[in-house]
Amino acid sequence: MTKKGNLVVGKILFTIMILLIYIVGRSIPLYGINAEVYPFLGYNNNILMQSIGGDALRTSLFALGISPYMLSTIFVQIVMAFRSSDLRSRTSPKKVNRISLTVTLFLAAVMAITHLDELKFYDTGYMLFLVKIAVCAQMITGAMIIIFLCTRNKKYGIGGQSAIILVNITDGLVNTLLSSNYKDLEIPVALSVIAFFVVIFMESKEYRVPLMRVSIHNIHADKNYLAIKYNPIGVMPVMFSSAAFMVPKLIATVLVALFPRSDEFKAFNNILELNNPYGIAVYLLLLLLLTVVFSFVFIGPKDIAEQFQKSGDCIPGVQAGWDTRWFIRRRVFLLSIFSAVLMGACIGIPMYLNYFGYIHSDLEMLPSSVMMFTGILCSIIQEVIAVHHLDAYESFL
Repeated sequence: MTKKGNLVVGKILFTIMILLIYIVGRSIPLYGINAEVYPFLGYNNNILMQSIGGDALRTSLFALGISPYMLSTIFVQIVMAFRSSDLRSRTSPKKVNRISLTVTLFLAAVMAITHLDELKFYDTGYMLFLVKIAVCAQMITGAMIIIFLCTRNKKYGIGGQSAIILVNITDGLVNTLLSSNYKDLEIPVALSVIAFFVVIFMESKEYRVPLMRVSIHNIHADKNYLAIKYNPIGVMPVMFSSAAFMVPKLIATVLVALFPRSDEFKAFNNILELNNPYGIAVYLLLLLLLTVVFSFVFIGPKDIAEQFQKSGDCIPGVQAGWDTRWFIRRRVFLLSIFSAVLMGACIGIPMYLNYFGYIHSDLEMLPSSVMMFTGILCSIIQEVIAVHHLDAYESFL
């Protein structure tokens, strides 16, 4: 039996080591990059790049960040969610990991090739093509290293991939605050404080559905319930709303390139910008859609209803099977809408204030970053507490 407290301390130390390796990798520049140009370009304040991207300037070995791994994980989980429970039970974790790794490799290659146009190279003449191939290989290798770090931290550390995301967000927050004027920060900081307490409220509160369990018939029977957080899946939709927003924007850009004389396509392309009310409305609509979809995918009302039916547990006053499924679906839907509206308000209000000139464009994403920082920090703290409680058990044999 190990000394009490060693498990928590060991996991925290392991996570610190993983983060140090990640930070060192963020400081290794890509081959052939003209680093002297980037300090004059400023930092990328895109919310997606702050959370799941790599370094702020995206010129290091970890330029792609954790985005290929996270996107592939979400894709595989959504695909698995639409399969029947029987097919999921027959699919081994090893096969799921292999599929996820293949998708990650593909996404990393596509993102690396796409990112080449944004990089500033030295003038290498006819060697530029070979330099770009080497840089692509570096970025893909960096993405694979990040997968290794995330999986190791998930197994032996604290927070899994969230710890790396937290580093990215912290870096973005520090850079934004240090490079901003004090007076410009007044309104964004006030909205960030509100966003902070909104996330704390949603992470700490839960909706409880009373349950009757066939195996419990004592004074504790009335304490059985199905708990659903007010924020069913945390701040995940906030991180992926920017990626989803880029899909219609990419389609509009392609249409403009194919039909350059079409005023309708040009107008559609101009609408899909976050510097106008229509683009912001599309962005918030995608946030709402992602929140609802992810809530149903990750909570799984159908699976919960089937588990209740197999075990004999039930919700008082609700028949087993289809009625139970719809009862849980309605609760999940309402809670996801509630969560999306609150998060959308914390994100949309700064965007519209920026449109009307009340907030500087570099600070409109500050409340969103604070929301993600707070949500991830809450989940990591809850994991530390859970590990501490597990470590508190003592052998009695």
